[in-house]
Amino acid sequence: MRNKLLAALLCILVGRGETARVLQLPVGANSLDSLLTLARSMPKPVEIRLHAGNLILNAPIQLGPADSSLIITGSGPGTMILGSQPQEHEPCRGAEACLREDGKNLWRIPFEAESNFAPKSPGSATRWSWALFDSAGIVLPTRVPSTGWIEPTNASFRIADTQSVQGFFGDEYQDRITSWKDAKSRKPLRLRVIASTEGLSQPGTWANSGTAILMHPRGAIRSSRLPWMLEIVSAQKIELRNITFAQALNGVRIQDGRHIRFSKISILDIAGLGMDIVGGSKVSIDSSILRRLGAGGIRIGGGDRSRLLPSRHRISNTRIDSFALWNLSYRPAISVWGVGVDVDRCEISNGPHCGVLIAGNDHHVSRCTLSSLAQDTRDVGAIYMGRDLGSRGVVIDSNQISDILGFQRSGGVGIYLDDLISGVDLTANRIHGTDIGILIGGGSWNVLRDNT
Repeated sequence: MRNKLLAALLCILVGRGETARVLQLPVGANSLDSLLTLARSMPKPVEIRLHAGNLILNAPIQLGPADSSLIITGSGPGTMILGSQPQEHEPCRGAEACLREDGKNLWRIPFEAESNFAPKSPGSATRWSWALFDSAGIVLPTRVPSTGWIEPTNASFRIADTQSVQGFFGDEYQDRITSWKDAKSRKPLRLRVIASTEGLSQPGTWANSGTAILMHPRGAIRSSRLPWMLEIVSAQKIELRNITFAQALNGVRIQDGRHIRFSKISILDIAGLGMDIVGGSKVSIDSSILRRLGAGGIRIGGGDRSRLLPSRHRISNTRIDSFALWNLSYRPAISVWGVGVDVDRCEISNGPHCGVLIAGNDHHVSRCTLSSLAQDTRDVGAIYMGRDLGSRGVVIDSNQISDILGFQRSGGVGIYLDDLISGVDLTANRIHGTDIGILIGGGSWNVLRDNT
């Protein structure tokens, strides 16, 4: 133990700040383990300062009660924590090499030939077992057609029964993934083939050939199997600032944390969910960016609905765009649940379904800008509530909402109170460029004032 501590002391610079003892991660170090171990033995608070450059994770960073009163600070955008590793690959040969129209070689990835998604509707954040990335960001499965959808009445299209498809079955607001054999019996409204080798002319995609994973990269290939990059469980008074997290299955998970603060954090190129805050109180996310996410942006909730005790979680001055790239429906930029979450001055854009999904009580969504949403769905709102008669006391005010037209410019709603939602206050919202401005599907005791 003594030798380990001495080794840690030789590898780091220990200083003393005005309010916190400081541990400096040396240039070239690729692990936080030694610093975290040392910080746990020191009087609190402790600040760990990261250098500019890449810190590559082999396992999630895990913080618990022993890490309370910890600050982790980066050097701005230049401090990046990567959840991916360089991926071995080889050129495709023979028949596989001819799958590209331009004749250039594809790359074969030595993964097990699994489809990487179960034949069910897009679900949990950790549903993927691996994810691929290249120099331009996240690599998604191929889509045929590459844009738009196939109408099932199109007799010229032939799909093998075993091929995976993504489509809308019976409604226009919920996509599902299944095999074509199963999809035919569900009477799809529209669909597309996914992970098919026919789509490998699209850069930044992968496909399942049945025997291997083939890829059309835009540069160096990396992969990740990390379920989360950072997990904070039952800790308090932890702050992270000026750090970029990138390239993993999911980003950050906080469970039962109190007084946790994220400031000037970027979360980029994540296959699933950007952040998941479960329970706890006073978790705040401020002045941050989430971009290029396979599923949703931030899922956040807590408090006690039976006693209406608020979580006092807060998201402010945060931008979320290009989300739900893969899981289309009900994977919003921000999903709030429980009691007492504030969302203030956020910018949300470029998503296929809703931007803010609200469930629970006494939430406040204010001064946000939402645009270019509901791009692949209908019967959906930029801000949406539904299916919970007990969701009351929500205030939605002073938001700017634009360009919410819905799929093929139909069925997009600015603010949608669905399924008898009641007791919501809508005040001073500015809505334009939508199919419907405000839609109230029944309910009572809803108050509308000064909305235009």
